[in-house]
Amino acid sequence: MKKEIKAHYNLLKAQVVWDPSTPHEKWMVEDLSYVSDADLFKRLEEMRVPVTGKNLKEYLEEIETPEDFLEAVTLETDPPEKVEAVYLILFELFKRKAFDKGSLSVFADLLDSCIHTYEATSGKNWPDIAIHLHQLHHILRENLANVKNPAEILERVSRFFAYDLEGFLYDFIADLIDRSEEVLAQQFIDLFYDYLTKSYWFSLLEFYLKGNDEIRLENLVDAANEKKDFEFSLEVLHLLKEEESDRFFQLLSHTVDISKDEADFVELLTIAQEFFEVKDRQREIIEIKKILDSRSQIDEKRRIHPQDAGCTHLKKIVERT
Repeated sequence: MKKEIKAHYNLLKAQVVWDPSTPHEKWMVEDLSYVSDADLFKRLEEMRVPVTGKNLKEYLEEIETPEDFLEAVTLETDPPEKVEAVYLILFELFKRKAFDKGSLSVFADLLDSCIHTYEATSGKNWPDIAIHLHQLHHILRENLANVKNPAEILERVSRFFAYDLEGFLYDFIADLIDRSEEVLAQQFIDLFYDYLTKSYWFSLLEFYLKGNDEIRLENLVDAANEKKDFEFSLEVLHLLKEEESDRFFQLLSHTVDISKDEADFVELLTIAQEFFEVKDRQREIIEIKKILDSRSQIDEKRRIHPQDAGCTHLKKIVERT
C-alpha cells in the first residue's frame, strides 16, 4: 500500500530510529515541531513557495486540508522531492494555525505519535489511545455510505498512517484484556470488527476474552485451516497444545505447508516439541530435537523448499502419531 506523504516520512523516521543506516536526508526525518514559524517561512521562501506570515491566513481561509494547501502553492512541473519537502512544512504550519479544521492527515499524525508513545512506554498512555480510537471509528462510520464493503474504508484510511492500523488494533485490544479492561476490549471488538480484512484475528481475541469454549475453539481451528496466515495458525496451535491430538496434528501439517522461511519452521518444531513434552512422548521429543540440532546453522531467513528434508520428517512424525 502506497502511503500518503506525511505517513511515508513518519514511517521513515521510525525506521531511522530503529536503524540509523537507513538511507535518508536530514529534511526527511527532522522534527519540525521544534522549528519556529519564522524559520519555516524562510525555508518556503528559499524554495520559492509564495506562503508568508502575511498571506498565510488568506490561504487557510480557502483550504480545508494540508493536501489542499500543497495543491494551491505547487506546480505539476515541480520535482517530486521538492513537493514533498514543501508539504512537510505546510503540514506543520497547517497543524499550528488551522487546528480547528478537521483533517484526516492531521488526525493520523496525532494518532501515529500516540502509538509511538504507547509502544515506547509499555502502554502508559492507553486511555489517550482509547479516546483516539473512538474518533477513528467515527471517521470510518462517516464514510460507510460510500462503499459496499466496510473493510475498504479502513484500507483507504490506513494510507494516512505510518503504523499498521489493523495490527495495532489487535495488539491494543489484547493489551486491554491483559489489563482486565474486558468491557472496553469487547466494545472495541464490536466497533471495528466489520472494518477488518482479517476479522478472524478478532475472533481469537473474543476467545481470550470469553474463555475456553468448544464451539469458539472449533471455529478458530476451521479459520486457521481455511486461511494461509502462518501467525494466526501458530496462535491456534498454542491453544491446541493441551487439547485432543487429532486437531493439533491436522493444523500443524497445514501450517508446515504455509511456512515461508527457516524461522517459521523452527517455531513449528518448537511448538511440536512442547506438545510432545506435555504428552510425555519421548521418542518424538528426541526426533524433533535432532531436527532442530541439524538446522542450528541455517539462516533463519532462508526460504523453505516444499521438499525440505526437515519438513518431510516432521510430517512423517505427524502421520505416524
